[in-house]
Amino acid sequence: MRRFLAERWFLVVLMASLIGGLAFSPQLAAIPRYSPKLGVIAVVMLATSLATNFALALRARDSWSAVALALLVNAGAAPPLGWLMGRPLPPLMAEGLAVAMCVPCTIAAAIVWTRRGGGNDAAAALTSMISNFSCFLVLPLWTGLLLGATVDTKPGELMVKLLLGIAAPMLLGQVLRLARPVGRWADDKKAALSLVAQWGVLLMALLGAIEAGNAILASEFRPSAADWLLMAAVIIVLHLALLAIAAAAARLAGIGPADALAVIVAGSQKSMAVGVGVALQFGPMTIFPLITYHFVQLLIDTLVVDRHRRRHADA
Repeated sequence: MRRFLAERWFLVVLMASLIGGLAFSPQLAAIPRYSPKLGVIAVVMLATSLATNFALALRARDSWSAVALALLVNAGAAPPLGWLMGRPLPPLMAEGLAVAMCVPCTIAAAIVWTRRGGGNDAAAALTSMISNFSCFLVLPLWTGLLLGATVDTKPGELMVKLLLGIAAPMLLGQVLRLARPVGRWADDKKAALSLVAQWGVLLMALLGAIEAGNAILASEFRPSAADWLLMAAVIIVLHLALLAIAAAAARLAGIGPADALAVIVAGSQKSMAVGVGVALQFGPMTIFPLITYHFVQLLIDTLVVDRHRRRHADA
């Protein structure tokens, strides 16, 4: 039992966070209101940046190939596939799933999950940054094509969040690494910095679960149990399909395991932080496919990256 918990503690804590946040969302509602979510994201990004030599990690051609492939899957394959697979769902759920697939890559989770699996987290970080900073163009384009409606991404507000939560801490970490004592310390403490980043993402997962639980309770739309089960099944199959597409693309490109994992994770994960505001423009019910996809990707990808790490360690 102790060995099981030591190897899978992250999955156990993640499931407890998601289930506990959903089940006790009314009692825990004050926590997200008074939690500096942007600050948590910034800490995760700073810890990730300090532990990574981006200049070295992105020097190889495979790293840039991984970024390009991840962006193609995330911004190119995911939106039409989500729209297509959502056809059997009730209209509002189908709209919500299409919107979920149009939003950019996760801001911090893709990096943390890639690093946890021993992948090229620098490639995942660059994918996340490009995906989020380009969403002002990608999001309206896809929602217009798939749903016949453009969306307001609130570029000024979102740009400030991205600059403060992603760009600034990532740049700060790399600048600090230029001082040799700091660089050596960060390399020595890479495991500890990775642990800080993982706990930061777990905290964000808890905050997201609490907000999701309260959103479900506040919604006036009440789908049947069959609708909920169908939506969950479609989303699981959709995420597995994106993982398979990303893995096939990496294999065809002939890139190594570390870069392939960055493609798999960053190519398939979607940001709930950006997506909620967009989905609500189509109605309250449209946020639930996004929330469900977010939880599914966290749970499935934990199994995927842990399996990758064990296989890579044995190689």
